[in-house]
Amino acid sequence: MPVFYPDYVETPTECIIESVNDQISSRKLLSAKLKNNYNNKFLYIMMNPSKANHHNSDKTINKCASMTYNDLSHLKVGQFSIVNVYPFYESKSAGLNDVLFKVKGISESVYFKELFANLYGIKQAIEGSDHVLLATGGIPKSIADQKEYQFILDTIVSYVESSKGVAFLGTSKNYKGRYVLQKKYAYHICPNGNPNTIDKIKLHKVQNGQFVDIPDEKEITLTI
Repeated sequence: MPVFYPDYVETPTECIIESVNDQISSRKLLSAKLKNNYNNKFLYIMMNPSKANHHNSDKTINKCASMTYNDLSHLKVGQFSIVNVYPFYESKSAGLNDVLFKVKGISESVYFKELFANLYGIKQAIEGSDHVLLATGGIPKSIADQKEYQFILDTIVSYVESSKGVAFLGTSKNYKGRYVLQKKYAYHICPNGNPNTIDKIKLHKVQNGQFVDIPDEKEITLTI
């Protein structure tokens, strides 16, 4: 069953989608305008695309849409965008390594061209946004090249640090209010496909590649 965008999201959304082959596609950017009169831009940085495209959404994107429209209205956001650590479509994190392996099997030059183009797009998206939320999650155990994954994460965090100096992070009762996983990772916004897990976000300083709490910054409670 397709998942549709909420009524307050303008469709079709802007998507940069390319076919790697007949079975694998990449999405380097999804950007959606909200039906309000605001102009600020909010960027979500996550793991990899699931299903959402120009016309159909998914649970994770609808979580982001709801947060932006309902919970962050005080930030006067009129548009939200999604970028990812890896640009290749795969609904389950456990299956991401297989997709990476298949793309490398097509051509390593194609693989690395996609990765570097994706990083460049992420850098541009960060610089063009007013607010950033990091929700990449940790590195899945199934990923064979953990060093490559960590390099990409570190690069993204360095982009956020140099451009913004701060980023929103999410937490949950399940995480006992902790905003940082294993002292260095931002929690995924929709872990295991459950949009109700993350129930609060808070702005953190990004300093020397680390996330630092800002004591006077208030938590924002999410409605979904």
